[in-house]
Amino acid sequence: MRRWLDEDRVGLRLHRRITEAAQEWQRSDRDSDLLYRGARLVQAIEWRERNDPELNPLEREFLDESLSLQHRLERHEKERGERELAAALKLAETERLRAEVESKARRRQRSLIFALVGLLFLAGLIAGVAVWQGISARLAEQRTREVASLANLSLARYLKAAGNDAQALAHIDQALRLNQRNEEAAVLASAMLTQTRWPLLLTVPLRHEGPLRSGQFSPEGRRVLTASDDGTARLWDTATGNPIGEPMKHQKEVASAQFSPDGRLVVTA
Repeated sequence: MRRWLDEDRVGLRLHRRITEAAQEWQRSDRDSDLLYRGARLVQAIEWRERNDPELNPLEREFLDESLSLQHRLERHEKERGERELAAALKLAETERLRAEVESKARRRQRSLIFALVGLLFLAGLIAGVAVWQGISARLAEQRTREVASLANLSLARYLKAAGNDAQALAHIDQALRLNQRNEEAAVLASAMLTQTRWPLLLTVPLRHEGPLRSGQFSPEGRRVLTASDDGTARLWDTATGNPIGEPMKHQKEVASAQFSPDGRLVVTA
């Protein structure tokens, strides 16, 4: 009963916030900047799936427009990320082909030098070739690291635009490890590390009656699937920490639970 009352209070607060946001959106002549995005939109849509009859036409229109805007933004960011990734891969392939051409040219040059110099200068030639190979290898390695650094920077920008700051910082770190002179990566790292707002999702504990055997995020990151010795597997909302639906009961302990690749099904053992 306590859980039902808590869920009802949460639902009423959420509905009230939707009402206020929709009215403000209407008063501002439907300004798209006031539409819901991110975690607020996910929470509102999931509540709407269970309580749609409680919404008035304005609130439905507000949520529909928010969802439409979110889809447009996601599609735009995905297309931009794909373009940047394709450009980075193309650049890496171009550098690889150029390195192969230069490597072949160096091999032909060494063969010609060996033929002209002959046995009289063999010892000196070997020493010279060894020095040349070392320099060439270092130059080729440097070019490869620079290209890989640019590719990591592109991925970091795509992840940051998608709101995944943690993975974006990991790729920036890799970009700077590969090329410390990558000034664009250093600037982006500085901007992210000094930003004043970070998305922190605070949720309640995901509790079972027994020890937990496994836990896994869904492919889209909005649900968690857990398996426990209490004989149940459960789905949880990552935005709120609340359970989704009833527990999947078993007659004995649940050793593991996994999502299907598309996130629509689960399998338990």
